[in-house]
Amino acid sequence: MNETQIKLFNEVIQSDLFIGWAHMLEKLNIKENLISLMENQDNIIENIGKKSFGYKIPFLIIYKFTEICLSKFNLDESYSQEIQKIIAKNYLHEKLDHDLGILKHKTQDEIMYASYKQKEIINEHLFWMINLINFIKNGTFKPEMDERHCFVGRNLKVISNDNLEQKKVIVDNHSLIHLLGRSAISFYENSDYMNFLLIYTDLFHHSIELQSSLLQVHLQQQLISMDTDPLTTLGNYFRLRFDLENLSSSFHVFVMNINEFSKINIMFGHKIGDSVLVELANILREFEFVEQVYRIYGDDFAIILNSKEPFAYANTIMENLEDRAYGNQNDANISISLYGSIGKLNPDILMKNEYGLILAKDKNTKLVNVDLIDTSYLQQYNVNMELARQLRVSFVENNIEPFFQPIANIKTKKIVKYEALMRVKHSNGTVSIPGEFLEVFKNMYIYPEFTKTIIKKTFEYFNDLQYEFSVNLSFKDIIHKETKDFIITVLNLYPNSASRCTFELLEYEAVENNFEVKHFLKTIKGFGVKIALDDFGAGYSNYMGVFNFGIDYIKIDGSIIQNLLKDRRAGAILESMMLIAKKLDVEVIAEFVSSKELYEKVELFGVDFAQGYYIGKPSKDLLQNDSIEL
Repeated sequence: MNETQIKLFNEVIQSDLFIGWAHMLEKLNIKENLISLMENQDNIIENIGKKSFGYKIPFLIIYKFTEICLSKFNLDESYSQEIQKIIAKNYLHEKLDHDLGILKHKTQDEIMYASYKQKEIINEHLFWMINLINFIKNGTFKPEMDERHCFVGRNLKVISNDNLEQKKVIVDNHSLIHLLGRSAISFYENSDYMNFLLIYTDLFHHSIELQSSLLQVHLQQQLISMDTDPLTTLGNYFRLRFDLENLSSSFHVFVMNINEFSKINIMFGHKIGDSVLVELANILREFEFVEQVYRIYGDDFAIILNSKEPFAYANTIMENLEDRAYGNQNDANISISLYGSIGKLNPDILMKNEYGLILAKDKNTKLVNVDLIDTSYLQQYNVNMELARQLRVSFVENNIEPFFQPIANIKTKKIVKYEALMRVKHSNGTVSIPGEFLEVFKNMYIYPEFTKTIIKKTFEYFNDLQYEFSVNLSFKDIIHKETKDFIITVLNLYPNSASRCTFELLEYEAVENNFEVKHFLKTIKGFGVKIALDDFGAGYSNYMGVFNFGIDYIKIDGSIIQNLLKDRRAGAILESMMLIAKKLDVEVIAEFVSSKELYEKVELFGVDFAQGYYIGKPSKDLLQNDSIEL
């Protein structure tokens, strides 16, 4: 900066225009450093953005301040714009961190008398905003930008509200949020941080307003009908809970669900679907031995029975209902199928009924007697529900991470590969491995997103490294269209990494005779990808079927490797596997190599690679040294 520019700068600082900003300059501690700022000292430029937000200085003021300052120095326009971008970006990231904390806190607020689905609808656009912020900050998956297809958009119809004007405000606000979201992302991707911040501010406030509006509708509905279902005029879940406290233990509670009721709504429309529920409610009122009927959820009904043969009578009720046609007044002629659970009234009966419905559906059983269910299963059900909640929170907070376990080439004694293993970090700081949550996790709707997250982060991590790496794929992953399409997209985006990638197949017996799977594997092998069969030897009998499948590696099941030192049969099994693998030019990886003795044992059998705690434990970082002391 020459003397003329410095003189001009001092004149600007001392002018009337900047008198009102003197307090701000003192707070930012940059009054003496503004000349250095103009000499492109990035740390000072970044501090302007960060500290401006910290001191609650409106962004437009700091933006205008720097714009006027920069204009006095006859600097190159692109240089000035770059400085403003740095300031805006740092201000933005401070704001995003701040807003993330607000959103997470608001999603944890207790919503009284709301079902799980109601809570999801009320809070979903706050989770949507958290996903948007994580996408901007960390490049995670973009939230659904089409208002018709996001969770709230798909469920706005179920928000019953007599105030049409209020409902219109909710619908319009929801559409505006998605419009602003699309514009905000476009500005951010083009590094137009100033316009992004202007739109983002509106977007944030509209999302908070949407949650408040949905919460207000919910509370209004509860005030209007605290214990009555407005559609059927039956008692609701809260009325049921109240009544159960005043009934004797001689009664039985029978809960039933209409199987695949959503298909009726899809095929005939919600109006006819509602008419089916009203018809069903009216018929249930007429049955003998029925003390009271409740509509407790969308298509779940609870019946208090006073019968000497409650299990048989519950079956009779379902058979009678299934023999009827519904929707006749609309010429729909709809038939339904039902399943249910029943048990003697006790303090935990509703939780037991809920679990009984799950069992009935999973086991394709018409009616489950919950009095015969082992209490340990019920306790596990409660644990699973809490685990599902924790997994969803971890996903929203972008706490799904790959850990990498090294694989050594036995001949060269060097680390040449890493396997990416999923880890889930929880809000309390603990880290879970898949074995702790897999049974719950694989039935959750967000399951495919976990797989895609691990694939994306692993490919990004190894893109500029020389190592080979592997990622696990289940049968469920391979037959899921969006996951398959995502894998193809990633392979196209990272062609250099594709040739170093191995996909490890789980559940081989499920994929062996599946044409769709074989076609997919053939497609990805066209990118240079290799295929490994995980846990080989765990019950497989058709060895030749494996090798005709285009497998590049087999990973010997850990139970075989762990027994090598104490069971001669394990050695015989491994020897037979090695003989076939070598003849067919398939390389072999030994898992669970946990000691020097096991390492030396698999080396004697001619195994190509070793993986296990003796080589290295899974970690978020790679080993510092490729050569290992073995």
